[in-house]
Amino acid sequence: LEKAEKLYLFEGVRELETGHKAFYQAYISRNIGRKIRMDGLNHPFLIQRVELESNQKIKRARQVIYAALTTEEMATFIELPAGYPLLVMSTTFFSYDNISLGLSVNYFPADAYRRVAELERVLE
Repeated sequence: LEKAEKLYLFEGVRELETGHKAFYQAYISRNIGRKIRMDGLNHPFLIQRVELESNQKIKRARQVIYAALTTEEMATFIELPAGYPLLVMSTTFFSYDNISLGLSVNYFPADAYRRVAELERVLE
């Protein structure tokens, strides 16, 4: 997303299978974001809606995962005490033209998140 670009912010709380709550934020270009309605946000996923409204497909994403603490404001949304440890997953999505189509930031309670990755070497 460009520095001077006006953005739409989608945010809310997700119920996790573990019974915990997670907080999410998604920053999308205003030209695309204004076309997206929040009803049934998980069907299809927001990023699929961004692809549809922008007429661009996502080629790659850059994901950064780090630890943080729950702020006073966020604590009220996800029903945890302020200062509770969080795992934050920030993902920037890029088109085939290397244009940033959106940034999503998810805040998971540290004890409610488990990531599994399978890596495979592709021989040429």
